[in-house]
Amino acid sequence: EIRALSGKATPSLVVVVPDVLENQPRATQEWSRKADRIVELQNPLHLKSSYRTRNQYLVDNCAFLVGFWRAEDYKSGTYQTLQMASKS
Repeated sequence: EIRALSGKATPSLVVVVPDVLENQPRATQEWSRKADRIVELQNPLHLKSSYRTRNQYLVDNCAFLVGFWRAEDYKSGTYQTLQMASKS
């Protein structure tokens, strides 16, 4: 479903990482720096809950969520995030 933002706030790209940008893969660091804002949640990556916390942050703090999910990958963070969003 595509909905127009019809005069609301100007959209911006916000990158949210579970810990800090420095710990992300180099290729994603470069891309992430092009975002309007970077949010570093500073949760340890060795905790599985860090990713779920990041996913919930995305759902709770966005006006519009876009996800690109590989069909049949029901364990992916993208799928889980889209599920969270559909329930809120």
